[in-house]
Amino acid sequence: MENYTDEHLGNFTTKQRIINSIIQKNMPHALLISGPKNTGKYNFLHTLATKILNNKNPISPYLVTVDELYKEGVNSLEEISAQNNSSFNQFERKKQKKKSDKIGVEDIEAATKYLYETIDGDAKIVIIRDIERMTIPASNKFLKLLEEPPQKTFFFLTTSTPLKILATIISRCRTENFSLLSQKEMEETLNDSEKNTEFYSENEKKMLMLLSAGKSELFEKMQNNEEFFTEKKEKYKEVLELEKMTNLEKMQKAETFAKINITEILDFLELLLLVKRENLQNVKNRENSKTLEILEKTDEAIILLQQNANKRLVLENLFLSL
Repeated sequence: MENYTDEHLGNFTTKQRIINSIIQKNMPHALLISGPKNTGKYNFLHTLATKILNNKNPISPYLVTVDELYKEGVNSLEEISAQNNSSFNQFERKKQKKKSDKIGVEDIEAATKYLYETIDGDAKIVIIRDIERMTIPASNKFLKLLEEPPQKTFFFLTTSTPLKILATIISRCRTENFSLLSQKEMEETLNDSEKNTEFYSENEKKMLMLLSAGKSELFEKMQNNEEFFTEKKEKYKEVLELEKMTNLEKMQKAETFAKINITEILDFLELLLLVKRENLQNVKNRENSKTLEILEKTDEAIILLQQNANKRLVLENLFLSL
């Protein structure tokens, strides 16, 4: 741990403060990292946990993640593990095999049982990604686990929406905040010859910074994966073309989109928000009200879709308002 420095972009001061507290043997019982999605919260905690436990095995009984099948189209937690490069044990719910975006009480009970049955003198770290996904019963169950944890058990937690978390849970955690990359950080990275970014023209650099929206995970992935960057640019063009469609074409688009998985739909709507926020900076004041209205409706659509509303109806209403 003494020589460990996180290799990913962003939030260096916060990361180093956490690392230093661990080196000084002042590791918090429960650490919560809050911040926008795709800012590297989970990846940082993942790597940090393996360093703390000096994990040399692909699977360690002392590293556990609590989750459900929240990625649509994924049939097993082993697949999630492979997609995330995760080396953690994960608990699969026995009662529900289909996709879910919630962490249920069964998950917390399974983790609790495992922690108490693994009786030895070694420390254990439990990681929970996006704890706002917990149901109320799961939150209450987890609160009891936080209040009376097994010996030498530590909790690493992340959230993108802390207002959705029980205040009593937050009060029992040390909270650190991750922020978006600054324009300066992104420009310096793209201008660094060691990053092999000579391929990008000035326009492409601007597009990369725009599409990442300061989210370090997206920025690094687009920077290092040309295919992913191209895919994002195509989606961006698709958003721009949406407003030029006739109402019939928009309804057909909504019908087509309703058939794809929710993650892709939400990614598309995030791009729509990005486009509209960019417009808001460039349009004249008389046009601002329309742009603000679309931003508000897009936010509402995202919330409705996350609540499992009818995808086609939500998308039709949104697209027709453009």
